[in-house]
Amino acid sequence: MLSTDFELIPKISGYSYIANIGYPDRLCSCIFTSGCNFKCPMCINNKLLNNNLQEVNLAAILETLLLRKEKCIVVSGGEPFINKNIHKLFQLIKEYGFECGVCTNGFYSNELMYCIRKNLLDYVVLDIKTELDEQKYSKVCGTDINYYDLLRLRISINYLKEKMINKHEFRTTMCSKFVSEEDIINIAKFYVKDSLYVLQPFTTHQLLDVSLRQENNLFSYDKVVRICKKINKIVQKCIVRED
Repeated sequence: MLSTDFELIPKISGYSYIANIGYPDRLCSCIFTSGCNFKCPMCINNKLLNNNLQEVNLAAILETLLLRKEKCIVVSGGEPFINKNIHKLFQLIKEYGFECGVCTNGFYSNELMYCIRKNLLDYVVLDIKTELDEQKYSKVCGTDINYYDLLRLRISINYLKEKMINKHEFRTTMCSKFVSEEDIINIAKFYVKDSLYVLQPFTTHQLLDVSLRQENNLFSYDKVVRICKKINKIVQKCIVRED
């Protein structure tokens, strides 16, 4: 018998039965919450910024995944931790017998740490959008970012490295308008040295800001691979993963 009340769980606004979203060495299923604290111009899930999306039947999704003998579910968004009671969604996923992962921007450090302490998360994917600089981060997030915002992000990064060893990854999307090769090297040196670091080529479909489709905003795939080889000399492991 489930202890989690479906009525208390945040609304689910989408799902994907097969998602290459970063769960270790395998495909997984993904469910999406709506709402986010950012308005990133390069966001490809920008429809999820709207909190008024039609709700998807969570029970039906979970029952289908049970029949498929699925092993793991990743919760993404939007930003999952902006939702009240997100921990109850993680708890429900675990009660159904799945491993549970989350994709987050890391700015809700207290909520993230709480869920890790309660053993509700088996894997965490944290986006580091650019070098941790107020001006740079404000540009890539489409909203004003201050010192205390970045402090919370640093807390999340350090907590994952300490408490989720080999159960987390850091990820950066390679849009040259917002991140440079130097930024990537600095992120690797100062923040993700002992972790898996994923470089994600920038894709131009379903963008919030369609002007980013211009070619000068794109790193070539070959250049991303070359940068990856450099970063592999700094971090535990660096890979290129296409969305």
